[in-house]
Order: sequence, then C-alpha cells, then structure tokens
Amino acid sequence: MNVNCDSNASCIIDGDYIKGIFEFNSTFRNIEITGNIKKIPTFCFCGCSELESVSLCSKITYIGNFAFSYCRKLKNITIPKTVTSIGIQCFSYCSSLEKVELPNKVNVIQNSLFFFCSNLIYIKLPKYLEQISKHAFVQTRCQFPEQQSGFQAYQYSGQMNIEATAPKDSSFLPPFCFFNSKLTSIKIDGRVKIIGTHCFACTDIEEVNLSKVEILGGSAFAQSWQLKRVIFSDSLKTICECAFYNCSQLTTLELGSQNNIGICESAFDSCTKLDITFILSKIKHIPANCFYCVQKAEAIVIHSNIDYIEDYAFFGASCINSLEIEEGIKRIGRFSFSGLEITSLILPDSLNYIGEYCFSSCDKLINVKVGKRVTYIPEGLFDECISLQNLEINGEVTYFGDKSFKGRQILITKIAPRSYFGEKILSGVRSNESVEFGNDCLVCEQHLMYHFQTIKFGDGTCFLEEIKADNYYYTGSEKDDHNVDGSIYKMITKYAASVYVPNSYMATSFCGKPINYYSTAGNQKQKLHELKQKTSIVDQSKKLNPKRLKNANIQYIKECNIFDNKTIGMERIERMNLIPMKCIISLIPSIV
Repeated sequence: MNVNCDSNASCIIDGDYIKGIFEFNSTFRNIEITGNIKKIPTFCFCGCSELESVSLCSKITYIGNFAFSYCRKLKNITIPKTVTSIGIQCFSYCSSLEKVELPNKVNVIQNSLFFFCSNLIYIKLPKYLEQISKHAFVQTRCQFPEQQSGFQAYQYSGQMNIEATAPKDSSFLPPFCFFNSKLTSIKIDGRVKIIGTHCFACTDIEEVNLSKVEILGGSAFAQSWQLKRVIFSDSLKTICECAFYNCSQLTTLELGSQNNIGICESAFDSCTKLDITFILSKIKHIPANCFYCVQKAEAIVIHSNIDYIEDYAFFGASCINSLEIEEGIKRIGRFSFSGLEITSLILPDSLNYIGEYCFSSCDKLINVKVGKRVTYIPEGLFDECISLQNLEINGEVTYFGDKSFKGRQILITKIAPRSYFGEKILSGVRSNESVEFGNDCLVCEQHLMYHFQTIKFGDGTCFLEEIKADNYYYTGSEKDDHNVDGSIYKMITKYAASVYVPNSYMATSFCGKPINYYSTAGNQKQKLHELKQKTSIVDQSKKLNPKRLKNANIQYIKECNIFDNKTIGMERIERMNLIPMKCIISLIPSIV
C-alpha cells in the first residue's frame, strides 16, 4: 500500500489492499483510492474531521462498518458500480453529505447507514433494493412516500412530502418509514396489518384511518403534535409502548366493539386532551405510565374486566375527581393514582396488593375504605393526603410502611399483633385520642408534633422513639414487668405518671411507676353486681355454718378497685376480716 499526499492534503492510496486504518486522522482533505484495492476496512476513515471528498476505484466491492462515520465535512463520495455491500453506520454523522448514488448491486441498506446526515437531500437508491433497515435515514432530508414492491423504494428528489400513500401490496410498514417528516396526510391500504416502530413519529399528520391495522408498533405516532383523530376497528389487537406518547392534541380515538385490546407501557402518556374513559372498558389491564398526566377525564371507572394496574398508570392526572374501582381488581402498582383530586375512595375486597405511594398527594381525599384482603399497607400509600380524616381497614393489616398516612386528621385506633408500624405515620396528627398496639409490634420513629391522650401496648412491643401520652395502658398477659422491652421502660419512666394494667398483673408497680387496674372483661356495673352476689353467698354461708367454710380464694384486685366501700357495704367487709382497697371479694365458698 502506498499513500502519497500533496501540499493541499489531497492523498492517493494505491496498492492491493489497505493496511491498517486512518481513524481520526485530521490531515486528509481529499482521498482517491486506486489500484487493486477491493475492500475498505471497518473504521478505516472514521472521524477524519477534515475529509471533504472521496473517490473509490472500480475494483472495490465492500465498504466496512463505520468506514466514513463522523467525517463531518465530507460532502461528496463516488461509489463504484462494483460495490455489493456497505456496512452498518458507514456514513453516519456525515452532516455535510448532500448527495449519494448507491450502485444497483447493493440490495440492503444497513442499519443507520445515513444516520444524522442532516444535509442529505438527494439519494439514488439501487434498482434491486430489497430492504431498508431501521434508522437508515433518521434525521436526513430524504423521504420515501411510497414503496413499489415489498421494501423496494425509488429515487426521490428530497422535497418534503406532504401527502403519501402506503404500499398496496405490503402488510407491514417498516420502522421509521416516515419518521420526522412533514407528512400531514397518509392513506393506508387495507392490506397493511402491522405498523412498525416510529413509523409516523414526529410527523404533522392530523388524522389517520387504521381500520385494518392489527398491531400498532412502539412510538408509531410519538410526539406527532398535530395528530387529532385516529380510527381503529375490531381488527385492532395491540397498541405497543409509547404509540401515542405526547400526542398533546389527540382528542378522538375510535375503537371497535372488542374488549380485549392489548395496550403496552406509556401508550397514551401525556395525551393531555384525550378522554380515556371509554378505553378502560376495552382492556384487561392498565400498563405502567399508560395514562400519565392525562388532563381530560374527570370521572373514571376501573371496570371489573381489569385485573391489575401497573406503576404510574394515572400519575399526575389531576383532572380526575371521581374514582370508582369495581370488584375484580387484584393489584395496583406504585404511584398509580398519585396527585388526583378525589375526595373518597373504596378499595374492593378483591384487591390484595397496593404499591408504594399509590394515592400520595391526593390532598382532597377525606374518606377511605380498604378491602378485607389487604394486609400490607406500603410506604407512603396516603403520604401528603392532608385532608384524610376517616380510614376504615377491614383486613388484618400487619405492615404499615413508612409515611403510610402522613396526614393531619387521620384517626388510627388499633394495630394488630406482630405488626410493623413505619416511620412518620402519625407525624403531624392532631386528633388521635387513643392508639393501641398489639403484642410484638415494632413502632418506628414518628417525629410527633403533638402528644396523645392514650397509648396502649402489649407484650413484646418495641418503640424506636418514645411517644408522649397522658395515659399509658399495658394490655399484655405478664404478671410483672420483668420482660418489658427497654423502649417501653424508657418511655414510661420519661413520660408516665402511672400505668394502667390488667387485673392479672400481680406486681405493685410498672417500670417504677404506680399502677391502676382496669377491667378487661367489660362493664364495671356488671362486675359490681356479681361482686355483691358473691358477697351475699359468702355472708349467708358464714351465718349458716361458719366452721364449715373450708376456704376462700382471696386475690389481689382483678375485677375493679373498691374505692366506694358502700358499694358492697362496709359492715359485710368487716365481718369477713378483709382489707378494702387491697382485696377483692371473688370468693368461691366450698360448703362441706
């Protein structure tokens, strides 16, 4: 191989083959390849930033991948008729290239061949071209309004097309067919069943009839900001991901009578003027981001035919002020309904999973009813729902994620045993009078601004932060405080004046604080009535045969404190030699 360059950086490369590559050479300005060279290697002249023109000899049959990629000043290249194959991205990012004639022996235009050749306005395509691969002409000024046979195209002057007719004998429009064109109208033959990805993306189409189309490819009309109306029929099976992404003027979507259309992720993302209510009756599930930030629908119904909703499905759809979810739904993903304007919510019994922050920032939400199959409240479920007042949970929830109900008025009364109670759930709460935690609960930091009237806790409950309250109730079954958790000891010694304990509690103090007994069995009046009856029985037994009274089970107070001696009668108590205020007459006489 010989390389001869003159003072103007015009070089002649001669020989039988090219040895090595000239990648990122900044001296070449003009190149002529002569001799018996048959192949231009991969990356051979890639990134030659000053290269302006190239002439290839008639012996060359192959030009490799990326051979002239990023030659940003390249304007002209002569490709001989002997070339049969041109590699992937061979001329990509040749932003000064204006005109190319491809030889007839090339039957495939490879992926991204002229990708971002932004000044390419004229191209002569091969006579026997069979395939134009994806991204081949992205961000060029060339358009191909009609394909004559299969994927065959023809020479086109480069003028921006306004109207086009789809192929008459093809069932498939390939990817990027009209991507980023000025197309305003398209007629699609009835044989077309599949529209490829990005086919009409970033065009100026206003209306299109797709009545025979079965599959609409991903991003097919993405960011077509003039699109207003699309017509489908019963033929439609699938709308792929991002098909109508950011079609901000789309107002009408006509569908057939079928109710099992497959819709993929972000299909209608940011279609701010589209009323989506009728679509919900045509689908089995709602994919992620599907109706992200829609702004037209005010009242929506999640019909029983929908079994799950994926993440961010209706995120930011602040126009929605009414939400009805019918029985049948099983799963709702993360942030699905975040930011809605709803005031009430009923989650059906069929629902068994809710994702994090699902209803967060619904700042007008007041009333919520949760179905019986929900046992897991995820993190941030109602975070920043500042108007939330009434929450009815019908299932036995054992997990409350961090910031689950970070509102101001929410009333939570009882937490099931063995529950996780996450951070900041009670943060900012004002109206709570009582919260009861069952056995073995873990209560995380709440960062409370206010204190409670009553806190109740069972055995094994642990508080990672002390909660201040006016009254503390121990509801466990231990006889003393020997096994109490250290966090309970810390909280009681810091805030409690005394502790209420059940009647089974035998010690005289709880974590060093005085105790008060409370009834665990119900009505105090009923207990006093039973006490009077037992007293009368014992009294009568002593009168009849005091020596035959074999034993009496005298216990510390379990049922109630006898502060009013007249309730039973001081005279009777004295006759039985019992000390009021410390003992209870729960006597079981055994008469011999």
